[in-house]
Amino acid sequence: HASRPSRSEDVMVGPPHTVVQRTTVALPPGSTLRSSPKLLRLDTAFGHFHLDVSQAGDIVTVTTELALTRSRIPASDYPAWRRFCEQVDAVGTPRLVVGH
Repeated sequence: HASRPSRSEDVMVGPPHTVVQRTTVALPPGSTLRSSPKLLRLDTAFGHFHLDVSQAGDIVTVTTELALTRSRIPASDYPAWRRFCEQVDAVGTPRLVVGH
């Protein structure tokens, strides 16, 4: 949504929407979760992005939620929109490190 360094026209991102992705992992017997992504909350005028990791016994759940609340990003707001997109992209695919 924000691949260009600048824009002279508005960006159309479609109707407001929310995407929630939840991944559940069962740790192998005798293993422990050594590291996981840190909690992340980005709240902006364009929407929000949340990343959460929880553990209950040997079950680890990673939840991401991306909500876009505006369908049009004015060209004047593009630098802030681009920063938001870059922050979300920087999370990439959350990784869990498991060991014995």
